[in-house]
Amino acid sequence: MALLLDWENIKGCLRQEGDASPKLKALLATARQYGPLAVARAYADWGEQSRVGVAVAILVRRRIEPVYTIGGGLKNSADIRLAVDAIALCERSPEITTYLIGSGDGGLISVVNYLRLRGRQVIVIAVGASLSGYLRDAADLTLCYKEAIEPTSAIGKPPPFAPNAAPSTPMVKPTKAKKATPMIKPNATPTDDAAALGRAFAALPRAVVTARLKSKNGVALNPAVQRALQTEFGCKLSTLGRKPGTFSAEAARRGLVQTAVLTKGTSKSDILFLPGEPTPTLA
Repeated sequence: MALLLDWENIKGCLRQEGDASPKLKALLATARQYGPLAVARAYADWGEQSRVGVAVAILVRRRIEPVYTIGGGLKNSADIRLAVDAIALCERSPEITTYLIGSGDGGLISVVNYLRLRGRQVIVIAVGASLSGYLRDAADLTLCYKEAIEPTSAIGKPPPFAPNAAPSTPMVKPTKAKKATPMIKPNATPTDDAAALGRAFAALPRAVVTARLKSKNGVALNPAVQRALQTEFGCKLSTLGRKPGTFSAEAARRGLVQTAVLTKGTSKSDILFLPGEPTPTLA
């Protein structure tokens, strides 16, 4: 996974709440709950940061690369550079399927949508009220720094988290899942359900193509896609929900696939196809 921190945003918001600086050890421990770290970077105008030498030394010791951005009063230089790097990583490193972005800036919504449209899972961590509602709704998961990071360093338990199922979903505190078709179990750990769900979403476009190639009529039926996810890509049935439509409906909401119901005679078939493609027809 890739950890990309808008250092100016995180540290500035913590300073407003009376904290000196981010707790890097606990932050890294939280990030590793979602997978092994391949990239870790912190973006800031380090020439303007107070006690910059100490801050950079601490980052380097924790194996976080400090990325210098243009200062001089230029607004949003850190998050713009973060967005550029995220897009470059997405294109050059397809093996990185999860991105943890440390910022509450709503200006990052475009890069979050870009990553998710390409099958990547995006987790956003922000400080309290600094989290933009638009950014929260765009991400797969949101973490509140105070609740996710500091308890980790204090008691060593996995951080709380919540899937962003709808704009009304509160940050961090999990809502009561519908008993019929839960996407993520409320008491599950990030490693179990969130990471598995992210891998399933990342594999979904390839599973659609696989199901289409195996189909006699060239159409990817929803059950066939889910079988491909399980047999070809190792996704567990429990990860995809109890009903086939639950997972595909969420994938369509995220812009990973399109769905349609095709009718032939008296029979109806739920199908999946990729974004930008015309609606298929049954032969």
